[in-house]
Amino acid sequence: MKLDLTIELSKMIKAENASKKPYDDKSAFLGPNKERAREIGEALNERGGMLAMLEAYQQLEIIHAFQQFGSSLKQPNYLRDLELAWDGIGEWQS
Repeated sequence: MKLDLTIELSKMIKAENASKKPYDDKSAFLGPNKERAREIGEALNERGGMLAMLEAYQQLEIIHAFQQFGSSLKQPNYLRDLELAWDGIGEWQS
């Protein structure tokens, strides 16, 4: 199911935000988590190609927007990091 992988990606963002590490670590989808982020991208690609990857990405965009809403602290946009992590998987290009 695509939803389980999207939830896992969302949890990776939540864990990064809770860790209070500097954003420079980019550990939500790059750094130590890049391999798992790529595995998820590859699994999504196998399950439904570019469309499945886009659906997961768009769901994360919505989650990110809700996290930003009403917050005075701007959170880093991990979506760009995900784009970079997924570069070259199927038709995905960052």
